[in-house]
Amino acid sequence: MSQTLKLRRYREAPDNLYAIVIEPREFRVEVYARSRDWQPTILTRADDPIEMPEFGLRCVVADLYRGTPLDPR
Repeated sequence: MSQTLKLRRYREAPDNLYAIVIEPREFRVEVYARSRDWQPTILTRADDPIEMPEFGLRCVVADLYRGTPLDPR
């Protein structure tokens, strides 16, 4: 299934608030939020913040790459 089709399906689900695409080979995270009319926020730096207040989540991009070859720690 293509990424475009997956994103469309996530957006169509009435209970979904976010869709996130994580690139495994480089620091690149795309955050799509219903509250921003599904317009992407693209994060490319290890210290870029990721916030999802509805879930009480606040972390940085590097946290998503912990334990991978891109782990900056």
